[in-house]
Amino acid sequence: MSQVYIVRCPDYSQVHVKLAELIEMMGGVEKFVKPNQRIALKPNLLLAADQEKAATTHPSLLAATGKIFGKVAHSIVLAESPGSGYAYDKKTLEKTYQVCGMADAAKDAGIELNYDTSFETLSFPEGKLVKRFEIITPILRCDSYINLCKLKTHGLMFMTGGIKH
Repeated sequence: MSQVYIVRCPDYSQVHVKLAELIEMMGGVEKFVKPNQRIALKPNLLLAADQEKAATTHPSLLAATGKIFGKVAHSIVLAESPGSGYAYDKKTLEKTYQVCGMADAAKDAGIELNYDTSFETLSFPEGKLVKRFEIITPILRCDSYINLCKLKTHGLMFMTGGIKH
């Protein structure tokens, strides 16, 4: 049986406190990360957009997650590739991290910014439609992966209810 946990967070100034409360409700940090693990935080960074546009994960969520999980994890890396149509290279990553506010949030929380743009192709022969996946190397080099998705928004409505990740 799946469980859903919800904590009301009226504004981004409360993200750290509310996220800590939520994680405790779910069983604590150690349920997700073991001591001395390297973890990857994967926000949704579709494109280089100011945080006020709400097109990407808010940087306060990255910082709060990094600080909370950093108490247990050995190291934390931000690992993401941009959306379709954008080059997956260091220049694009640098611009995206800066414009989205992730560079400052990562620095504040002691999170490493990834610039490794290599990937590996993993075979999945039992797949019905997809038989292989290209996974960015920073994800493969981590012990744990935490998806910092966001509620999907759309130009024709305020919120779709879907999750972007």
